[in-house]
Amino acid sequence: MAIVQRFARIATLDHVWGNINNSVFNGFGKGEANPATGLSEGEIVFNQFPASFSPLLCKSWKCKQHKCLSAEENDGGGNLFSISDGIQDHSEDVIIRYPTGDEIHTYSLVKQLDPEHQVSLNRFWGKYSGPVAVVGFEPFEELLTPAGPGRALIYGTRSVMVEVEPNVTQPLSCVWSGELNFLDRTRELPYPMRFSYQIAAATWSSVNSVFHKRMTVVASAEKSPGLGWI
Repeated sequence: MAIVQRFARIATLDHVWGNINNSVFNGFGKGEANPATGLSEGEIVFNQFPASFSPLLCKSWKCKQHKCLSAEENDGGGNLFSISDGIQDHSEDVIIRYPTGDEIHTYSLVKQLDPEHQVSLNRFWGKYSGPVAVVGFEPFEELLTPAGPGRALIYGTRSVMVEVEPNVTQPLSCVWSGELNFLDRTRELPYPMRFSYQIAAATWSSVNSVFHKRMTVVASAEKSPGLGWI
């Protein structure tokens, strides 16, 4: 399979909607991603949002494009664009699980509109009953395992620091699993892939319902069992 190089800045367009804790929300956003560095930045503005949840608690509300646009690493690592001969349009179907026993389901579709624009459509629904005041972030990882033509299994985990009472914080982790499907079913991952994410900055304004994030991601070939490998 050919490795396709693309090192141009890409404009990203996002639509996020759903129902969490019986509260309906709808948001639109835009941003920019640089495949040469793995850095992206963007913002989503919601019409309303449940007070009992925060976008900062979830797997991600804006990184679906990263599997396509991430910087490449050594040892044969590549993003979905490079390993799929440039045809990386895909969907993700994932369940996010919290230590409270709550679950949030997310379905997303990522499509390349043209060489300079990519769109991400994301639906989230489910329940959450834990703390919502996020005050810090840890780097996190996601693994893709080949599962035949057009399909890969997804597993990831992420930890944030939450404020549980004034000046008292504790870690809160979530895990997610599901599958990625190329819209072109002849596409196939050539090897397991690891995506390493680093959040440079992320903010959520519950007053204005504005979510902003700046993040980097690097893709690498996975050569040995690692995080959650099953």
